[in-house]
Amino acid sequence: MELKRLPASAGKEAILEVMREEGGLIVKGLFDPAVIQRMWDELADKRAEHEPGSSIPGEDNEVFWGRNTIRFASLAQYSDAFIEVMLTPLVHEVGEAFLEEAGGVDYWMNTAQFIGIGPGEPAQALHRDNDLWQRICDWAWPKMPELSFNTLFPFHDVTDAMGATRVIPGSHRWNGKEREPDPAESVAAEMSAGDALFYSGYTFHGGGHNRTSDQWRYAVQMSFNPGWLTPEEAHAFAVTRERALQLPRHAQRLLGWRSYLPGGEGGYDRLWGKDYEDILAREDPEGN
Repeated sequence: MELKRLPASAGKEAILEVMREEGGLIVKGLFDPAVIQRMWDELADKRAEHEPGSSIPGEDNEVFWGRNTIRFASLAQYSDAFIEVMLTPLVHEVGEAFLEEAGGVDYWMNTAQFIGIGPGEPAQALHRDNDLWQRICDWAWPKMPELSFNTLFPFHDVTDAMGATRVIPGSHRWNGKEREPDPAESVAAEMSAGDALFYSGYTFHGGGHNRTSDQWRYAVQMSFNPGWLTPEEAHAFAVTRERALQLPRHAQRLLGWRSYLPGGEGGYDRLWGKDYEDILAREDPEGN
């Protein structure tokens, strides 16, 4: 079994068809490799600040997050190139349609995490990202809409030996909540700079075993969730007001620097507001 691959030029409908059937696929040539390289350069100082290992104590956390893995977030604060990637039109054409049943008309970025898997790091436990909202899953299972649209993209060529993310195709459709994932069912998401893995929040996946002695696997995990769900990252605190005001309106919305509109731009309802208005309504230079 292998992950299916489609060129970005295949378009939204073809990508969605595979996403819904397989639970994930690799989209080839989605991003400009030059933009990915700029992001790498812009994050150099942040990489230098972080040592491998979990910042949250406890054996389980250390194992899950990786003892020889570098992780940090707040990418939107430090990289203009990341903003370009975050706003890639095809990402949102697919994401909005994928999240439509759960309220894809307005959604936020859930995570944007830099992940560097170091030599010798064991494979991460296979897991589902939607377990972030376990109470909702427990309450509504099995009649669940898609709760998150997830992507992962590398900074360089990534092989299975370097710790490419492992994915179990079709696991998003497993009906039994008690079914345990078997690593033998997983396949490696080998990619190059500019490619991206798209996957459902119900799809079992996990960082692979880095079997090399001297190579790191560097990638970014970027995901989105409906605005009525609390994101994993508090982007409105990670991104300063000054930075937010410099960004395009769409970026502001994704980062929680705009109010959530359940009915869309033309709707009456507004959540996450300030004095009944949009968060930046009185500060936007364009008066929006």
